[in-house]
Amino acid sequence: MKEHSSFIRWGIPGWTSAISLAMFIIVDSFAAADPKLFLALNSAVSSKGLWQAILAGVLVAGAGIPIGFVLYQIYFFLRWSSPFSAYGVLPPFASGRMNEMESFRKALDENALSGGKQWRERMLSPSYDFRIFWDYVDPFLAEVYFKIDPRGGAIARQTYLLDIVHSLGASILGIYLGYVTYLLTKWYFDLVFPHGMVIAILIPLLTLVLLSWEARFSRMRLPFPAEMSVYFLSLAYAFFNPSLTNFMMVWWLIVLISFAIVAYRRRMVWIAVHLVFIIAILSLQSASITIAFVGSLDWAILLSALILSFLSIVFVKNRVNTKRKLTALQQYAIHMFRETSP
Repeated sequence: MKEHSSFIRWGIPGWTSAISLAMFIIVDSFAAADPKLFLALNSAVSSKGLWQAILAGVLVAGAGIPIGFVLYQIYFFLRWSSPFSAYGVLPPFASGRMNEMESFRKALDENALSGGKQWRERMLSPSYDFRIFWDYVDPFLAEVYFKIDPRGGAIARQTYLLDIVHSLGASILGIYLGYVTYLLTKWYFDLVFPHGMVIAILIPLLTLVLLSWEARFSRMRLPFPAEMSVYFLSLAYAFFNPSLTNFMMVWWLIVLISFAIVAYRRRMVWIAVHLVFIIAILSLQSASITIAFVGSLDWAILLSALILSFLSIVFVKNRVNTKRKLTALQQYAIHMFRETSP
């Protein structure tokens, strides 16, 4: 049973990558009213025959486990051994282990991890490699959990939370792999243009930057900047996309505006920004320069980039929340260990 769960865990990022690729292709072909990519892929599959296409699908499904395993290795390399492992890149998208070490230590008493013993203090010294610190914390926590909960409930909880943290981290890589594969597929069939690639890179990057700046925006009473950027871009998509029928545009706007009213009804700053944005969109709709710009946009890539940005927010924030629960469990256990120790 344990071996089966390990196979499933290794396979999740790979299957996430395959599902993401399929989703972006479906969005590109239907939701954006641009069937060129679907027709090109359909033509390529038809030329190979039905059974070859079925075999390819089976191979892709079976490849989820090895692809997921590779994604896990990349994830752990970035987390522990890469040039970004210490201080991260656009945290919380990729938080540094050195930063996590400092935050972990600040929440504990000076001798909580060492007990005043010299050999422990040497391993916990900030001058040491942060990997040594975490290599020490791992068996120390095992000792703590065994002392406060011999039945193993606490360590089972830690194992579960760690699995979720790592699965979410590797699955983020899987989603981006699916997105990059989608863009390369469009490029292979000559269906993407330079301005489309700019949109494809710029919007997800903007989302990750805003996620990393969320604490700064919160101090200015402007929470959830990444979510709001995706929301406003989705509004612009609904207003300007010429492929949307009036019926589709109206329902798109109803859903988005209803979400804003429910979520931000007590945040007057966002309501004011929202009204200003809609007024600006309405005033730009009649401008000839805007019409010319809108006509040149790759709406399929824009929608795919918005979906990627939304998924990035969901996975990154869920991972942050799970890490917070894990850290709270570890610190609670350490405090209980110290209280029960002679």
